[in-house]
Amino acid sequence: MAHQNILFGWIEAAVRYAGVFGSHEKAGYQRVFGVSAATLSRHQAGFATAFERAAGDILFARTKRGAFVSGKLAIRPEAVLPNRHVFAVPPLERWLQDAMGPRFVRPRPALRVDPDPAILRAVVQAISHQQTLMIDYLSRQGFSQRAISPHVIVDVVNRYHVRAYDHAKNRYADFILSRITAAKPTHGVAFVDAGNDYDWHDIRMIKIAAREGVYPDGVKMDFGFNANGNRHVRERAAIARYLCDAPEEGYDSPVTVCLE
Repeated sequence: MAHQNILFGWIEAAVRYAGVFGSHEKAGYQRVFGVSAATLSRHQAGFATAFERAAGDILFARTKRGAFVSGKLAIRPEAVLPNRHVFAVPPLERWLQDAMGPRFVRPRPALRVDPDPAILRAVVQAISHQQTLMIDYLSRQGFSQRAISPHVIVDVVNRYHVRAYDHAKNRYADFILSRITAAKPTHGVAFVDAGNDYDWHDIRMIKIAAREGVYPDGVKMDFGFNANGNRHVRERAAIARYLCDAPEEGYDSPVTVCLE
């Protein structure tokens, strides 16, 4: 059932984002899930039945005999889709990559490099086995060697870092993966879990509003502002500071990127 939820979620994304589950979308579906044409037809029929049942209405164009017009799921002009997702719809970026292929381009806005695979592998294994790592780390203050208990890898503003307990400073902290130059398991330091990482468990509210002097209506549409001209989102305190335009001291970007 969970797998079907994912499969039908992809079709629902096609219906919501493209307005049709046709030949192009079907090709992407087969490429992603590796299903045959016959299986795809069964999935299409099963999805249509379940999706229309959830909507309580006929949503897709059909012939007088009840078959889908041209064999595809095309939304009827007067149809109203359910307000909430019925199935596990993938994130918009993921679906665009799957369905649009080279017709969807998303440059990385930051110029940071990916972490060394060996470092990433050591961190992933340490998280999986709750094992302490000894790392060589290059911070803005210089080189240091310390033991950490890693908990989770975070991708925020296109920078991968690991949230971990820093045994050297007896606190929870973030370590940028591309700045770790060596990592190996250490058996002399007991692993510290994330139970007392209050910044990780504490949820903060972030306010998004137009800057002074910016025409507000266009920004309102971009960010889904409310009637008061702003929007609030909830995020973990450990991550929220990276998302603010005026972050805490020590979190300003070390580089500038501009056109010459």
